Amino acid sequence: MDGSLEDAASVGAYASSSSDSRGDPFIRKSIVNYIQERDGVDADWKNIHMTNGASEGIRRALNLCLGNDSDGVIVGVPYNPIYSPLLSLNGA
Repeated sequence: MDGSLEDAASVGAYASSSSDSRGDPFIRKSIVNYIQERDGVDADWKNIHMTNGASEGIRRALNLCLGNDSDGVIVGVPYNPIYSPLLSLNGA
């Protein structure tokens, strides 16, 4: 995608259907371009996951890490207040 009007039109077509929970592909590809230009780091747009805020990102990461009852998390102090309730919800 090069930011053309055709790319923008494809976003509209994509947005009219069920969206990808990781975020819109057009925006994720733009994020990768920005990372590559700014930092010189290779990135894959398929590994970019957009969230509606830090709390949602933390929730997703904890859900990914805590797969069963024997999993645990060590949280340093100070920490984001969202950790305690999310860890309780995950049984950690």
